[in-house]
Amino acid sequence: MSAGKTEHVGVDPGSLNYAIAGLDARGKLTFCRMLNNTVWSTAQKNTALRARYRRAVRGILEALRPRAVMCEEFLVRGFGSHSIELVGLMLGSRQETCDRLGIRECLTMPSSWKRDFDKHVGRGTPGGLPSLYEKARARGVPPHVVDAICLATYLRGGGSFRGASKRLLASNVLAASEIVQPYRKIKPRRLARRSA
Repeated sequence: MSAGKTEHVGVDPGSLNYAIAGLDARGKLTFCRMLNNTVWSTAQKNTALRARYRRAVRGILEALRPRAVMCEEFLVRGFGSHSIELVGLMLGSRQETCDRLGIRECLTMPSSWKRDFDKHVGRGTPGGLPSLYEKARARGVPPHVVDAICLATYLRGGGSFRGASKRLLASNVLAASEIVQPYRKIKPRRLARRSA
């Protein structure tokens, strides 16, 4: 891992799989984590889940103090109103944390950054982004982490991958394999029910 200060942070949100990655001014990976403290329930007790999530995100952003955060807007395929509500809670909480810390936050549509990736980085690369996911998964890096690294790279380029180095992007994914736990779906823990 690079010892440089984290300048740009990419976030790939999800109700169960939530990745955060940070890059320094040169584009080297400085931070990478799958966040386990997500809001995965809309039950009455989700107040505790939201508080735990808020503390986790605030702790990370206070420690990193990036200039900006790029987050992927959450799109649901099919019926997923439950996921929309959960991720919406987390997006609002993270945005409030960024505002309080004076960190600029940007949102982007998945199709926007992926189309730009294909145009500037994926050109001439066999398989493009799916190939990068495959190589990452072989090293135990979840696709969510790859997306978070790509989002931070996209932010670093001012909303474009123009000039982004394929080699640096690949080395960041390799560096992530050293610090991210092997890929597995994160299963939420059940809240203990109170007996009446």
